[in-house]
Amino acid sequence: MRKSPSKHGYISSSSPLKNHMSRPSQLVLLQESFYNYASADDLTSKLHLPHKLSTLIYNYWKLKRKVG
Repeated sequence: MRKSPSKHGYISSSSPLKNHMSRPSQLVLLQESFYNYASADDLTSKLHLPHKLSTLIYNYWKLKRKVG
């Protein structure tokens, strides 16, 4: 199981880092940390999907994030 996004990684509005980082920098940080919070195994277990299908969905979203 991966880390919970609510506990780790995201910059809260009260964070001192928010004052020092521009919005584009914050977005880059969040995009880079996407893979820390999402996995094909989590998708399989939480949505009760076959592993092969969840892997296809996960890889689709990885590619979509790289392009977009």
